[in-house]
Amino acid sequence: VQLPYFYNLGGFRATVICTELHRQGLMPDEIREADERFGRMISATSPETMLGYHYWAIPIVNLMQKSRLFTKIVWVVARPWAYHMAYEMGTLEKDSLLGKILMKVGGFVSKIIGKSIAAKNPEKLNQFANF
Repeated sequence: VQLPYFYNLGGFRATVICTELHRQGLMPDEIREADERFGRMISATSPETMLGYHYWAIPIVNLMQKSRLFTKIVWVVARPWAYHMAYEMGTLEKDSLLGKILMKVGGFVSKIIGKSIAAKNPEKLNQFANF
């Protein structure tokens, strides 16, 4: 089941970059679906990573909605990340080394941000528990 473009997590309005890329026609359905499965997995295993990701991703999505040029720039970075995610979820047979590196770095940064937010506001972490 595909998540709606915006979904409500305990009053926290959230969106993700891949959803916006898909909405704008840049990301194929099968990659978006793999991203969705990956997001559910991360929410269940590392909600602080998802919290941190949303913290920095929402402003990016807001800019993407205002600028097609900015969206194309984001796509240059997000594409390898998304294709690595799809590989990890078994959707693609070929991996992306750049995507793997970007995911490692992005996941690490997101987790640090999420842990920092959760330390100050523990209730924020619970928003991702049943994502």
